Amino acid sequence: MSHAEQMKALVNDLFYESWDGNLGAMEEHPGLHDIIPFLEHMMDAMTDAEYEIKEQLVDGNWVVTRFETEATHSGEFMGLPPSGERVRMETIVMHQVVDGIIVQQHSQGGFIT
Repeated sequence: MSHAEQMKALVNDLFYESWDGNLGAMEEHPGLHDIIPFLEHMMDAMTDAEYEIKEQLVDGNWVVTRFETEATHSGEFMGLPPSGERVRMETIVMHQVVDGIIVQQHSQGGFIT
């Protein structure tokens, strides 16, 4: 497995573990510590979530992933009361990986519907 494939596998494994509710897997990656409270908030507000990785690129020690989420808005989210409707979101996340550890992450996302 190439270095790029190893980095993608690390990021993908963390995506799938966190999507399954195991945010503890992110604890060993200091670059993810700041995002954990937001993910907890989102998981409480957006239930029955389905995720799909659409694209993933590696450039140097950065992994860039674009994914879509579809979920039911069943709890308060960023001050918005629950609508009970299915919503779709698109997110782009950049992870900097050094020696198998995510040391930095940046993300940008928004609602599609």
